[in-house]
Amino acid sequence: MRTPLKFVDETVESPLYAFAFETTGVKAELATISEVLNGYSLLGTGDMDVARLPELRAALQEAGIDKVIQEAQKQVDAYLQESSR
Repeated sequence: MRTPLKFVDETVESPLYAFAFETTGVKAELATISEVLNGYSLLGTGDMDVARLPELRAALQEAGIDKVIQEAQKQVDAYLQESSR
């Protein structure tokens, strides 16, 4: 059986531990994505028909999710490159 201290000693800090996503360039997209997700709130409860997932995906893409993902990846890549120096 592991002791709590041994467990803590064996943890590995994520390389993204101190990363913070700067949302300034994608605020409009994030607001629209939030509105889309509010319309699909039953998904989180398991009460939404999974046949509607393609509809949700299309709505998220129309709202700009690809731009948000691209910006997040750009920032993560820059953060990891900077932190590895």
